[in-house]
Amino acid sequence: MNPNYLIKIMKIIKILFLTILFTVFAKEISNYIFQSKVESRVYNTGFYYLSQKPLSSSHNFDSLFTPYHIYLLNYRPSPENFVRYFENIRYLSYGIFFLSLYLKQGLIISILLSFILVISPLSLIQKTWISFPDTYTFLFSLFLVIQKLYSSKEIQKDSKELLQNSYILKDIYKSLKIKFKINSYSYFFFFIIISLGLFNHFYQFFFIAFEIICINFYFLRDKYQFILDLLFLLLSAIFIRSISQYLFILNNIEIVDYRLSIVKSLSYEELIKINFTNLFTGIYGFLFGLWLIFLYDVLIKKNYSHIFSFIFSFCITFFTYDTTRIFTLIFFVSFLFSLTLNLRNYTSRDIKALSVLTFLSSIVYFFQPLYYKWGERIIYLK
Repeated sequence: MNPNYLIKIMKIIKILFLTILFTVFAKEISNYIFQSKVESRVYNTGFYYLSQKPLSSSHNFDSLFTPYHIYLLNYRPSPENFVRYFENIRYLSYGIFFLSLYLKQGLIISILLSFILVISPLSLIQKTWISFPDTYTFLFSLFLVIQKLYSSKEIQKDSKELLQNSYILKDIYKSLKIKFKINSYSYFFFFIIISLGLFNHFYQFFFIAFEIICINFYFLRDKYQFILDLLFLLLSAIFIRSISQYLFILNNIEIVDYRLSIVKSLSYEELIKINFTNLFTGIYGFLFGLWLIFLYDVLIKKNYSHIFSFIFSFCITFFTYDTTRIFTLIFFVSFLFSLTLNLRNYTSRDIKALSVLTFLSSIVYFFQPLYYKWGERIIYLK
């Protein structure tokens, strides 16, 4: 056998072994940190029954993917296996994120950022709000981040180099043709990920995708790509909305947008009471110990995109009851994306500082009582 092939095979085995090892570690550490009493958990039993029957008026118009894809797969699990299915998707998400960062950023960075993800309130919410569409929202959000990490920088770099090396009209034509080809592949995957995310949870994923697009623009300053991304997001939203409406009309089901109806039913007095009761306790619970990393990246490394993400996510959260759940779903993956992009401004000393802050954050998670905010209430896990 060619020695080069053997080296490549051994490298692949090493990468896969480390990914599996981290995924097992992530499973155990998240189960240990986010242990909870039964009273603090929210079981989505409705989705279990929806996943076992065809499309009906009981399905939510804006979150079809999670229950409906299980029905289409003809998967008929017990309630326990149904819960286990969603847990396995979450563990798969950890592994995919670790693997993608390992290949792009190296082992140390992948361990750091993946560990931050595992001990984040995003894991807390998924461990506590069980069998919700959040699991797939999380997975598709990570896919979108990975797509941007692997495509945006290369598209910008390759297209600039091609245009800089073009001196005659024919060369410029070739350069633009290659750039279009690169963009075509990139936006094909972009469209697929966006469509699946919107089909799973329309409003949440639309806001998540918008944040990620804005953060990508903040770092790359590519107006062409920013406008194209927004255009694809809007077209995908129209496409998925139309498909959802068609499915309901085809099955003679009345279209009712429950989430907009709930928002419209809340008065300003109710919204203010929900959000400003236990306000600072709730805000601290958005990040717990990870506030150390947030503040370091903003104040020391001047990453102000975190402030945009935080304010934007908080404004969306203002119109919901599920304060911590909605905030972390919209905010946290975009926060990780922004942190990852800003690592190019980090020195080796900064990486060491980030490692120390990650360790201190984990200490907070191990020893502080954990909770989430729902409406006006603070609900402790134990």
